[in-house]
Amino acid sequence: MDLLDDVSPGNSPPEEISLIIEGQRNTKNRYHITHKSMRVKKILPEDLKYPKDIGKIPKTYSEDTEMLDGFVITTDPLAIGSIVDVRPVAMARISMDGIT
Repeated sequence: MDLLDDVSPGNSPPEEISLIIEGQRNTKNRYHITHKSMRVKKILPEDLKYPKDIGKIPKTYSEDTEMLDGFVITTDPLAIGSIVDVRPVAMARISMDGIT
């Protein structure tokens, strides 16, 4: 299975969407998943950690051609590369200038 080609944005977007997990909560590393590999994309500074699991919504693209991101609220961390179906509860538009 090719995560980027074979996974849909969800069963019934925008009510239910799929995320490919790239980073786990309470960790500093985020991974970039491509068609052929998974490599470290970002390591947060010493005093920062991801507050929740973070992932990409497949086949969705922002103005900078990156897939849209989403945080997942769970009781336990999800495995990197896992696919999870979620219901969005909020949206934030984030740019280099801040949150709008």
